Amino acid sequence: MRILVYDVAAEDGGGLFVLKNFYREVLAKDNKDIEWIFMVSTDEIAETDKVRILRYPQVKNSWKARLKFEYLQLPKIVKVLDPDLVISLQNMPIRRCKVRQFVYLHQSLQYCPKKFSLLKGEERGLAIRQKFISLLIKNAMPKAEHIFVQTQWIKDATVKWLRRDEKEITIVPVRVNTDGISIKEYAGAESRTFFYPARAEIYKNHSLIVEACRILRDWGFNDYRVLLTMQSEENSYAKRIAESAKGLPVSYIGAVSYEEIWDIYSRTILLFPSYLETCGLPMLEARRAGALILASDMPFSHEALDGYSNAAFFGINDPEKLAELMRKCIEKPSYHKTAEKDDKKSGSLLYCMMKMI
Repeated sequence: MRILVYDVAAEDGGGLFVLKNFYREVLAKDNKDIEWIFMVSTDEIAETDKVRILRYPQVKNSWKARLKFEYLQLPKIVKVLDPDLVISLQNMPIRRCKVRQFVYLHQSLQYCPKKFSLLKGEERGLAIRQKFISLLIKNAMPKAEHIFVQTQWIKDATVKWLRRDEKEITIVPVRVNTDGISIKEYAGAESRTFFYPARAEIYKNHSLIVEACRILRDWGFNDYRVLLTMQSEENSYAKRIAESAKGLPVSYIGAVSYEEIWDIYSRTILLFPSYLETCGLPMLEARRAGALILASDMPFSHEALDGYSNAAFFGINDPEKLAELMRKCIEKPSYHKTAEKDDKKSGSLLYCMMKMI
């Protein structure tokens, strides 16, 4: 059997996380009867005796090049490859493709409570994806035999959006990867240090943290730190956040390794004000670390933190509520020691898909 895994969209962030996890699952599986072909743009995965890699770096960083490739070249390439099954990890099926297709839908822009503007530079890319790319996804989805999603809230929203039978959509929970990671005993409740691991994107809502810090300053609280994993000048949004945060205890530590992320989780309090996520991986990781978590009052946050005693929520437009929660953490946080297990049996996208072949 020949299976084509299509994901030229994965370059960084959540998309690359999905691709690399699926690639690792394929390598770990004893599947001598399957010929695996991965079509990608990234160089983060390598060809092996189990996996053939077809790389198309020309589609990176350009919607025009990407759409030209997918509409004009891709159907011809797929016809030559002649797969028995196509697995698309990039939210939509391949057009003009007559073979069976499974789609992994992990974009949530179409369900975002905020509408992005084409007229604003910082929002234009998101607006294009929200207004136009989401429509392309919706129109193409009838070609998908089955859809896989990460969370219950995404499944519920997708059933309504696509008017699909819920039996045609399977939830595959994201498993936090702690392989090779030593989980330290949590000491962040005493640290007065807050941590937000997020890229410099407007929907990550860093501005809410800055506003909350201003409120804390007005209340006389300055003995704390906020760590952000972005560079203060990496793009126009980051520059604007850095300018507005001048004089506040905010530090920009840039990208850090996965191992270092876990070390920081063990000694900080997670802030998560984002309003556009599918599952919110940092919340799952911080929960695994037993950390205190202050999160946006959104469906993905409540699902990720359901049953977790060390979490509190604030509105995505409510800096005073966030400031109040941060103040409580600075003064004397309410913390319950936890010991959550790492469920290695959950989150296998490959396993769920192979059951349906």
